[in-house]
Amino acid sequence: MTVRHSGVRDVIAYNWPQYATGVAVALAAATVAGRLPPPLRRLARAGSAAAVTLLGTATVASWYVYDRSDLYTYDWLAELLPATPSAYAVVSTGLDEVSAPLAERWPNARHTAVDLYDPALTNEGSIRRARRRVSPPAHAVAGGPGPWPRPAAATDAGRQV
Repeated sequence: MTVRHSGVRDVIAYNWPQYATGVAVALAAATVAGRLPPPLRRLARAGSAAAVTLLGTATVASWYVYDRSDLYTYDWLAELLPATPSAYAVVSTGLDEVSAPLAERWPNARHTAVDLYDPALTNEGSIRRARRRVSPPAHAVAGGPGPWPRPAAATDAGRQV
């Protein structure tokens, strides 16, 4: 069974600087609120509550999508693709969580993983952190804005993720 590289813990790990900043802002605003004049006190408390609410709702949404929904069971593919594909492509941009489960699901299908990640162009820290934790599949081929390594006609199923 393939280990799934998703979940609320991974989302937090990939985005920990944003979480740390949010917690720090919430704590700082709550700490100084008591020392401020009433109008600013309400504003500081509202800012603290907003930061906590944003972190909480983002975390709950991530938990629901990655840990509770059927997204990563891939059972929905049966309706979308009633016949098992003979060949398919997975296109990712830094974190390929799809290739391994699809290879298990369709072991006899030819598959190509196209990796569009370019460290020179990627300045998003969460993608770099995710990439360090989850390496691309060994069979992945580099892609970019030019022609892709495999013509689209060579696959009968493809899905951008």
